[in-house]
Amino acid sequence: AKQIQCVNNLKQMDLASIDFGLDAMNAWAKGKDFFNVEKNPSATFKGRFEGVPGKLAGELTLNGQTRPVTLTIHQLKCIPHPLHKRELCGADASGIFNREDFGLGAGKDWGFKMDVNLRIQVEALAKE
Repeated sequence: AKQIQCVNNLKQMDLASIDFGLDAMNAWAKGKDFFNVEKNPSATFKGRFEGVPGKLAGELTLNGQTRPVTLTIHQLKCIPHPLHKRELCGADASGIFNREDFGLGAGKDWGFKMDVNLRIQVEALAKE
């Protein structure tokens, strides 16, 4: 198995761009009762490839709170970068987190699920 050195990777998500397909739902989700995009306009995931590929360990910041989240890497490809002369790797990764852990428990009393699927694509350039 190929070893990849630890590399930081930061993904930022613009919460104002959320679209549930219903204008009233979008307005509510962006408002103070849920995402509060005026106060917390984005969510971020900062992860690291560590050791043998398979997991992307990191931290998710959402609603002003940061929690550890580990994603599973589904596809990984590394190629030599033509300009930097080091490896460039890209991956598709996903995982599940509980939105209530981030203070976003709206709908729980009505039976809405608190688990959220997070899917991201990442790229990392080797340090050396």
